[in-house]
Amino acid sequence: MSGVKRRIRRTAEEARRIILDAAELRMAKVGPGGLRLQDIAADIGLSHPVILHHFGSREGLVHALNQRTTLQLKESLRAALTAGDFSRDEMVERVLRAVFNAFNGGLAQRLAFLGPAADEPTGSAAALIEDIVDLIHTKRMALSGEGFNLSRSDSRAIVFLVATSAMGNALFGGPLLGSPDQATHDVAIGQFQRWLRSLIGQHIFGMMINPGPAQDLMSPAA
Repeated sequence: MSGVKRRIRRTAEEARRIILDAAELRMAKVGPGGLRLQDIAADIGLSHPVILHHFGSREGLVHALNQRTTLQLKESLRAALTAGDFSRDEMVERVLRAVFNAFNGGLAQRLAFLGPAADEPTGSAAALIEDIVDLIHTKRMALSGEGFNLSRSDSRAIVFLVATSAMGNALFGGPLLGSPDQATHDVAIGQFQRWLRSLIGQHIFGMMINPGPAQDLMSPAA
């Protein structure tokens, strides 16, 4: 009996976390398209049916990992935007760092793998993105001072610009920036992020010195 391994009892939440951690490690090596549930099961000593029980399919597992990453991004942004006093420039820098890190960590590849299905169940991803827009817009309003009426659509446009830049970099950044190798790309993406930070900063500063009425620049009438 001494050679019989005792079964480790885990809560459903703990089992899901262990599976997601293992999937994230394996996807870093093979990408979402090369992910096999049998391999993940072997990595962590679980059976294939256990993973199916928790996630339903490979796509379900990728969905769950995307949701976890997006939630982590939201919380990292929340922490960055509430940690002490800082300027508008520092706010932009913190947002850029958090978003680029999330997309470079595999989020971009998983979203590309899922395509339009990334928002299933319908609205799930959109709800998280709305939370992120709210976080950034609320902080921008706090930094703008009293009497400044800022359109929420402007904050959404900034989120869109940063997210699409981060995803483009993660998927195709080297060729887009003309980087022949990783070392060159590290320098190039640093330069691009400084340029992007300056672009957003100039936009925000321009709105501060010429406030006018709040405009919904994303509306058809704008």
